[in-house]
Amino acid sequence: MLSSELILSNPIGPKIDSSITGLMLRDLDMHGIFTLIDPRMDEDAAASFAERYFSSDPDEISSRCAMIRSLSTLTGSAEFQEGIDALKALSQENQKAKTASGRLAEVLYPWRRAAAYYRAINLWCRILSGSPESSGNSQRLLAFRLYINSLQNAPSFAQLSEALNQLDELLPLPHYIHVGFNMREDGYPQEMGILSVSGHIDLRDEEHSEELPLNALLSFDDPTRPSLSIGPEFNYNRGLYGSHFDEYIARCLEKEWKGDLSKAAKILENMPALTELENLISLIEPLQFYQIALLFQEAFTGRGYTLTDPKPSADGSLIIKDALYPDFILRDEGIKGNDIQLTRGNALMITGANHSGKTSYLKTIGQILVLAQLGLGVPASSMEFSPFHQIYTLFSAGEDSSMTASRMGVEVKKLSAILKQAGENDLILLNEPMTSTNPVEAVSICADMTRHFLEKGITHLMVTHLYDIYFLLKSELPKDLFARLHSLVTESAYDSSTGSMLHAYHLYEHEPLGNSYGRETAISYGITLENMISVPESLVQARDYMKSQRIDQVYEGGGEVGLSDQPESK
Repeated sequence: MLSSELILSNPIGPKIDSSITGLMLRDLDMHGIFTLIDPRMDEDAAASFAERYFSSDPDEISSRCAMIRSLSTLTGSAEFQEGIDALKALSQENQKAKTASGRLAEVLYPWRRAAAYYRAINLWCRILSGSPESSGNSQRLLAFRLYINSLQNAPSFAQLSEALNQLDELLPLPHYIHVGFNMREDGYPQEMGILSVSGHIDLRDEEHSEELPLNALLSFDDPTRPSLSIGPEFNYNRGLYGSHFDEYIARCLEKEWKGDLSKAAKILENMPALTELENLISLIEPLQFYQIALLFQEAFTGRGYTLTDPKPSADGSLIIKDALYPDFILRDEGIKGNDIQLTRGNALMITGANHSGKTSYLKTIGQILVLAQLGLGVPASSMEFSPFHQIYTLFSAGEDSSMTASRMGVEVKKLSAILKQAGENDLILLNEPMTSTNPVEAVSICADMTRHFLEKGITHLMVTHLYDIYFLLKSELPKDLFARLHSLVTESAYDSSTGSMLHAYHLYEHEPLGNSYGRETAISYGITLENMISVPESLVQARDYMKSQRIDQVYEGGGEVGLSDQPESK
């Protein structure tokens, strides 16, 4: 017997908060990845999948990776889905057999269940066929293959095959039953009768059913005899017409097969017990996980990307080489990778120009971590990491739809929940927090927040345009705490000859440079004083005001000066 937990264990570790996880998955756009690779998923199903299988256990993550890698060398997602469908059919037939009533049903449905059991085992043996070496280093796949092969090689399986042969010879089930109806003027069937039957269903392999005509079941020798119905074309609707048609067919078959049904019941009574039926059905859910994993693998390789297995470690590090933005590369091309390196308990501040890749970098880290902790491959050349128990996100909030809280209120409420729940084994991703209040207060709040996380040893990353957070902390934090605060800057430049921004979408370690290129970005879209002010005198006044307030020079100085260095903002 193979337990379903031997091929996929439930997440191990403290129970995660589903509301926090759901918010994180939405903020990181994880649903976009899974709905793209599997169109059957909607946004809710994608979030449920990621939440259900997110794991912080290193051994579980490694075992899943090995299983997926080995499966991908044996089979594809389409064939794997056939195997799952066979198990689902077995489950359905099992439910029908449990509730069957009537002489025909009490033979037909146990027979169908036994045939579905036989068919599922044979199909999985074919899917998993190959030498033991083809299991790679996946102990889970090896155990699964040995289990399925043991079922097929058991003496009881040969006995089951023989019993199904006897049933098939005794009662060759028809593929088509031709029925005639006499209809009333209101379209209700008044009389019905079986005209002929044809074909032959092999319950063990329905795809290879014979299409040869048989003798008519109820005394009609000509299987091509036309319908006796003189009414309009009739589409049977059980909800409208009840179960009379089903009952009529069953009575006819019971009458025709009266003696053979008793013989068939005896064969079923002596048939070997389907001892592993419930256990096979229990494998459906974990196998569906691996089916999605195969679809995921095929989606990336189909676009020319190679996925690498994440390597869990216990040293508290996060090191990713050439990390690509998963959601983005499934839709676009020419994406460049970035390296990611972070030590557990440290902080990382990301600054730079608008539209230069700051939020994309943050989402790249978040998405890759979620994929890694699902046990999936990641689009990078290598990845070593210590799994997090929970990933928290705080992205710029919109207004409260209930109109009971401001944008600031919504954001503070989320931040309060994070402060209460996050611990040293968690990760926090902050995307432009506190932008809904004035910059001086925002800098103070974000600096206090960063200090709190550093003191508690909570790993966190922040994208922001508020460069003074860094310089304020630099002046106030003890050296040992400040040493754990790192700064990354995006590479950007303004091309005055073309009036456009140039972005390398690459980050490097440096103190904030103090320029978001906001004015240059606006100019590139035609937003200039000259275009907004048509009166010459007013244009001169505006230019003089900007000069008097040092608006053009505030951030000049190669990144060594922040607002916190100026008297008016202390």
